[in-house]
Amino acid sequence: MQKDQLLRDSKLIAKNIELLFTPCVLGGAELNKQFGAGNSGFFRTGKRSSQPAREPMFSNRPILSFYRHTTAAACLAALPFLLNASAPAQTNADYRKDSHQPYLDLLHKVEGENPSSARLGYAWAVVASSYQRSGETDAALRAYSKALPLLAKSAESRVNYATALDNVGEVYLEAGDKSEAEHVRAKAFALRSEIGNPVDIARSHEHLAEVLLAQHRYKQAQEHAESAVAILSTQKEPAFLQVLPASESQATPRPGNTLVAAYISLTLAQCRQSAFADCQRSAKMADEIATRDFSAVSLERAHADVALGFAAWKNGDLETADRKLQGALEMMKSMMGETHPVVVAAMTQYRDYLKSRHQNAKAELLSRSIEYAEAVRMRDTCAKCSVSVSALR
Repeated sequence: MQKDQLLRDSKLIAKNIELLFTPCVLGGAELNKQFGAGNSGFFRTGKRSSQPAREPMFSNRPILSFYRHTTAAACLAALPFLLNASAPAQTNADYRKDSHQPYLDLLHKVEGENPSSARLGYAWAVVASSYQRSGETDAALRAYSKALPLLAKSAESRVNYATALDNVGEVYLEAGDKSEAEHVRAKAFALRSEIGNPVDIARSHEHLAEVLLAQHRYKQAQEHAESAVAILSTQKEPAFLQVLPASESQATPRPGNTLVAAYISLTLAQCRQSAFADCQRSAKMADEIATRDFSAVSLERAHADVALGFAAWKNGDLETADRKLQGALEMMKSMMGETHPVVVAAMTQYRDYLKSRHQNAKAELLSRSIEYAEAVRMRDTCAKCSVSVSALR
């Protein structure tokens, strides 16, 4: 049964990758046409379409450990390795650490077809993103180390190269290497500025804000977050198609979430600079957008609750702060598991809040949970060190 499900998932992924090479459309009839048997795609054998293929794009995975959000480029988020979904059960499945095989199968298929640098780099980047999603940072870095040189030497892969650089910045943040995270994300920002897509530029502004927040450079973080908000106030981030792995026929248009992420970054930067009224307004904006655009059980809503809780804490509303921070943490746990680095960071944030309230017993329990999660991650990393390299080949 598991083998059959894996086969179905592999076929779905292949079909979704084919979709990336055609114009992104949201209409039902056009969507059915894109998924139909007559669609000619990059990974399909046989006669090629006479139309030039578009550059395949993979999902942008920008994140500060404190809060996680999805930012997908154009059609790319049709792939079923999205960070979150409307249904909690599906999201849980997305974060499983045994969900990489379909992407590894695709990589092996591409490797056997004398691929171009652009195509092989894309396949490696998809594998890296899968490992990154489940919090396996060492495996993600190894896969990105394969993808980046291939994408860098392909003139047709500039968008993907910028996205891969941006994504690997998240991995460095989770690994605690803030300097390297800033370096690669600044490089992605420079490349995107050359390309000139305003939405991608806004994404890089927001992602740099995340790094600067981690570095406690709050004024600069605020400036980048404000730049992202300014761009996205006039340039709407395109919706993307989310195809649910449970059925090849299901497709749901979802909004991008860079704007809500920018307001969350702005909230944290303003609160850290004691601009408490401003940070509360920014948190309310983040919550308003998240409530409007995303389901009640989603990472966007959880992160917006974190922003509301953080702003309430700094403005002295401790009852709201406790309710929002704890609720957001529980939602993240239910979606990602207790050992995911994003959940560990959220536990750390809530523990610090509890310490500030002198709730030492609760804070100590959270400290033990954090230590256990980090020990499990260290054990899993060490156990997989010897096999991950060969598994990625």
